Amino acid sequence: MKDYQFIGYLMNQCTAITTICSTRIYHGVAPQTSSLSSLLPFITYYQLPGGARSNGLCHPIYSVNCRAANAATARDLADEVSKLFGGTCGTGCIGIASTFVAERMSVVRDTGIIPETDCFNAPVDVLLVYSVDTVS
Repeated sequence: MKDYQFIGYLMNQCTAITTICSTRIYHGVAPQTSSLSSLLPFITYYQLPGGARSNGLCHPIYSVNCRAANAATARDLADEVSKLFGGTCGTGCIGIASTFVAERMSVVRDTGIIPETDCFNAPVDVLLVYSVDTVS
């Protein structure tokens, strides 16, 4: 299992997260749709540049974007992501690298900018630390 698959797997197994957004958890970008509101709430996540690999350890950082039709739901979803990854330990350690803030966003697609939406984003950065041989 790759580290990005591990992140998605953990979020999909967390009842507190799936209660809010079901299984609408996407690596990379959300599916193309004519109506963004039909996907809300949802999570997208991707690896940020700058992760390190040294002394047999990998340190990738992932941005987890919790999106919803209102700021409260986006914050609730981000709070559950923070709880899931905050201080988790197993064969490696997972921690939260930053806090989150809900903000109004514009959505850019290949067709151009979709006019003002009621979509809010509450981002959480997740730092994974694991032995190189832990994740294939």
